[in-house]
Amino acid sequence: MIDIELQEEPFRDLESVCRKKGEEYRNAEPFPHAQLDDIVSDELLERVDEEFPSPDSGQWQLLEKPKKSKNKQITGPREDVGPYTRYLFGELGSPRFLGFLEELTGIRKLISDPYLHGGGLHQIRSGGFLELHSDFNWAKHLHMFRRINLILYLNKDWKEEYGGALELWDDKLEKSASYLPVWNRLVVQDVTAGALHGFPVPIRCPEEMTRKSIAMCYYTADLPVSVQTGYDVCEPDFVHRTDRAHPLPHPLWRRVCPPVVHALLKRRRQTKSFSPLEFWTIVTRFLPPFLVQALHRIRR
Repeated sequence: MIDIELQEEPFRDLESVCRKKGEEYRNAEPFPHAQLDDIVSDELLERVDEEFPSPDSGQWQLLEKPKKSKNKQITGPREDVGPYTRYLFGELGSPRFLGFLEELTGIRKLISDPYLHGGGLHQIRSGGFLELHSDFNWAKHLHMFRRINLILYLNKDWKEEYGGALELWDDKLEKSASYLPVWNRLVVQDVTAGALHGFPVPIRCPEEMTRKSIAMCYYTADLPVSVQTGYDVCEPDFVHRTDRAHPLPHPLWRRVCPPVVHALLKRRRQTKSFSPLEFWTIVTRFLPPFLVQALHRIRR
């Protein structure tokens, strides 16, 4: 049981935000996303900020990769955080908030991750950075497809000269959007093939400050046909900005491998084995409709 006392509702006017931001979200470049300011209760966020662990506490895991990330810290399981933080995570995964995300993004049947894999509390010290990358799109621990990222920032008095803005780039390695990580700013984005984001320039905030955020991932059990092929060929990873970002992996065998064969091999890697129904579901994605109808008649 979470023992909390709050005078305000956790979110402000979600229905109005959907009406104002839904079309903007779906038409945003370089991929669907939106910046939403002040929709979380400041009262709740203040309590979460008070519970936010200091960078030297033992609650953090350090994630650093040469030329890819530096000074990035993430928390462990949800039990490691305070009661108001656990309450906020619960609300971000609640039916009401899931319904809000579905209306905003147009993606139905969203499911939040109770394990916070890739989510939780994030913190980056001065001098840290996160190179441009596209996220993993298949969750092995859930056997579901990652569809939405949510990032909520908790940085008071964050100045533009500190840097650390979340940058969204297209597949030509050109920056299309940038959002400072200021207090009570929430950024929601689609997880799609080649959806590049990060903050590749080291942040320059004072040493006593950190770039603090809360992250959540949302999933679906199935994919619409419009994004299935992109998911099949995408190999999420960091990119080198001297190269052109591309959703296809580099090995020669993949460049000449028919998409249907790669899709079957990838699904086999993910699930270890699959049923005849799954086999036909994958194969028919790559066939013309008239041939799919003929195969269904033959099978019946």
